[in-house]
Amino acid sequence: MQSIIIDTFSPFPSLSLSLPASTPVSSLSYVLSPLCPPSLQSLSTYANAPVSATSSAPLSSLNSNHVAPLHLRLAVKLVGGKGGFASQLRAQGGRMSSNKATNNDSCRDLNGRRLSTIKEATRLAAYIQAAPDRAAAEAQKAQAKLDALNLEIARLDGATSSKRRLDDNEFVEESKEIVEGVKDAVREAMLKKRKKNKDKEKAAAAATSAPEVSAESAPVASSSKAVEAELPPVAEEEKENADVDAEAEVEADPEPEVEETAKKPAAKGKGKGRAKK
Repeated sequence: MQSIIIDTFSPFPSLSLSLPASTPVSSLSYVLSPLCPPSLQSLSTYANAPVSATSSAPLSSLNSNHVAPLHLRLAVKLVGGKGGFASQLRAQGGRMSSNKATNNDSCRDLNGRRLSTIKEATRLAAYIQAAPDRAAAEAQKAQAKLDALNLEIARLDGATSSKRRLDDNEFVEESKEIVEGVKDAVREAMLKKRKKNKDKEKAAAAATSAPEVSAESAPVASSSKAVEAELPPVAEEEKENADVDAEAEVEADPEPEVEETAKKPAAKGKGKGRAKK
């Protein structure tokens, strides 16, 4: 008898069979048909050696040690394509490793100097060597900026020195009319304000002088008005000066008038008028 242990796939457990040693290998496909159809069965040994399902060789030919049991592995055949995915992965890994940056600055050359020191010295030498070129480029840039500034100054000077004439007569006349109108309006407003202030001053002066002058001075005021009416028209300032002088005379003569009225009570109006004339 030949003991056979077959490892199946999930969810089936492993199988342990005891068959005659002369049983052909092709009979195993019939025994395993409840687990998997014969067309999809794939048998192999533990050494990954495939076992042909149509072989007529006995089971003892698969086991060199007849005492130990025969171990087989059952798998299911899957429909696959061309394959080659592993080769693609290897190629992609090679490309990734070639693109990976390697930093060898900490390594040393045959003289014992670090590569980072050598690179730094090389960069410094190149920088010192390119110093004249950088200075020339900066000087050229500054010169170009200065030339542009000089051109701008010349343009502005030419614009200020040249005189331009405005030939739009309609605009000139309209602007003159607007300016004159504004001046007239301002002048009129100032005259009105000045006249209003003078009227206020006259009213204030009359209010302050009224209590001091007695009722006997009324003929004097009427006579002064008559004299003022007979005078020819004068400027406004002269009238104001005359009014101020008359008010000053009235304020200066109140006491003598009161004394004369006390002596001649019967003819105070006429005497006052004659004396004033």
